[in-house]
Amino acid sequence: MRTIVVFTLITSLIGGLNMFDIPKLFIWNGGPDNATMTTSVFIHSLAFSGSYLYNRAAAASMIMWLLIAILSAIVFFLMRDKEETRARIGARRVQRAIRKAEKEAA
Repeated sequence: MRTIVVFTLITSLIGGLNMFDIPKLFIWNGGPDNATMTTSVFIHSLAFSGSYLYNRAAAASMIMWLLIAILSAIVFFLMRDKEETRARIGARRVQRAIRKAEKEAA
């Protein structure tokens, strides 16, 4: 169940940040004072509207990719299985104790 929730959260996050079609169809210039301009519309307007600032559009795309990667990592961190993490830490402690006991016995 947790994996389904994580998948849904990540795909919704990516879809929300990459929303292009509805804002571009209904709000051509980003609304009053660009208040409703999404990042995808902003990148499109930089690259293909008049000035053709491909370098700025590419930089904005990389920043958007970095933002999506960071937010996805935060979602993965918050949705991790805490009991499994505790079990791994306990297993490591047991392994260390066994190694320590073997070294002392030898």
